[in-house]
Amino acid sequence: ALSVGAKVSAKDWGQDRWLELLDQLQQAASDYPLVFIGSADESERCEQLLARWPIGGLNLCGKLSPRQSAAVLERAAVFIGHDSGPMHLASSVGIPAVSIFAARNKPGVWFPYGNEAHVFYKLVPCHGCRLSVCTEHEKVCIRSISSKDVAEHIQHLLHAEVNHDSAGSNK
Repeated sequence: ALSVGAKVSAKDWGQDRWLELLDQLQQAASDYPLVFIGSADESERCEQLLARWPIGGLNLCGKLSPRQSAAVLERAAVFIGHDSGPMHLASSVGIPAVSIFAARNKPGVWFPYGNEAHVFYKLVPCHGCRLSVCTEHEKVCIRSISSKDVAEHIQHLLHAEVNHDSAGSNK
């Protein structure tokens, strides 16, 4: 499950990073259909990403209430997204929430409870700036998070899930 929107510009990783991430995940995770959740204004952006995925999926942006989004997330293997409401929903339903954070807040303040090990946050000199729009440093904090590192982390989580499911089915 993915949520790629960000109401605050400084928290947006960028469409190019999301496209890179999906390209890097295709070999290891192409058996997983994608589901996008978020607000209606994110729908077009998610359609572009979904078109890139080999087996497709669902774009539910703007179609679900928070409660319905949580029900969808309960069935996901992993959540990937920005510091956002959907990230906290994913964490609350107990799935791994891989979260990409800008450093506009101090580390740990908004990290998803129980999913701190899955947070990507770069501690840069300007951390804690609380800016909504970052023009001076061109979002160095979030833009310095590599799609390769995020993809490797997700692949590890999916591999662990497959091994866990296999072990459970042999009992």
